[in-house]
Amino acid sequence: MSLSASDMRQYEYMNHVKTFVTHWYAFDESSYEKNISLALNLIGNKGKELLNEYNDVNMLNSLIQKNIRYGVRIKDVKINTQTIPVSGKIIFTQTGYRARGSISRNIEAEFTIYDMLSRSEENAHGAKIEDWIVRYSEPVENNGANTSQATSPGKNENQSETSKPTDHGTE
Repeated sequence: MSLSASDMRQYEYMNHVKTFVTHWYAFDESSYEKNISLALNLIGNKGKELLNEYNDVNMLNSLIQKNIRYGVRIKDVKINTQTIPVSGKIIFTQTGYRARGSISRNIEAEFTIYDMLSRSEENAHGAKIEDWIVRYSEPVENNGANTSQATSPGKNENQSETSKPTDHGTE
């Protein structure tokens, strides 16, 4: 069974948005600049606003000073190819890990995505995200008492949390 071109494109859009979220919301002090740079290739003008928000809170310095690592677990992605432009929604959990525990928040983002004229190594799907509208849940802290939510010490610091099966109960 072969997929239609529009079905294949839908999967490309889904991967594009997942890749953006993984780079934009999961990083530590050593991967921050690279991840943000990669993510900015996947988003349109809204990326400048998002970058200004990180710069306003001095994100890189905060990662260094507080020794924080952020991970992401993607829960769901929906793409609607029937709208013009194509639209969608992604739901994921971002967790900040510190020496004394972690703090998680659920994030839901609605977006539009449009095709570019060409593809490149930096943007293999030839698409750009726009209209990134984000809603955050209240953060939920874990002080390390619940070991099922604690990060393992041998974890690769640049790895995102997309495969982590933990449910932080903040639905």
